[in-house]
Amino acid sequence: MRGRLHTLRRARPSDAIEAVVIVTVAARVEWSLRRRGLPATAGGLGLTLLGGPADDEPAGVPDRFALPDWAWRRARIARIVLRRWPFGDTCLRRALVIGNRLATLRPELVIGVRPTTNERGVDAHAWLRIQGVDLDPLASSYLAFGER
Repeated sequence: MRGRLHTLRRARPSDAIEAVVIVTVAARVEWSLRRRGLPATAGGLGLTLLGGPADDEPAGVPDRFALPDWAWRRARIARIVLRRWPFGDTCLRRALVIGNRLATLRPELVIGVRPTTNERGVDAHAWLRIQGVDLDPLASSYLAFGER
């Protein structure tokens, strides 16, 4: 999976259009997070914010064929654009923007935590889950809200 997200072999004309759409969605995310908060922002982008009872099936890391090629391409373009985003490239922003661009796959936004040794004591992380599969390999080291 990591290779698919980090490799964009050849730019297509439609990639420039997708980059403009991603910038527009990212600006919408910034405005909405500051004005409406996370639950309203996620809902407005077509994402389900997980936080209810835990599912019976544990999530795993998808194989490289779990998503269609167009989804990998959109995710990669979003990562390229957001890497240069002036408000910061956080996991939450990435998950919200990519989740919006993959809305036809009905992604779920997952927020999780894990203990750490720094002064805060806890690290937080956001990622997407599609059809019960976590799209972020780091997800397995976090405990998602609502799960035991």
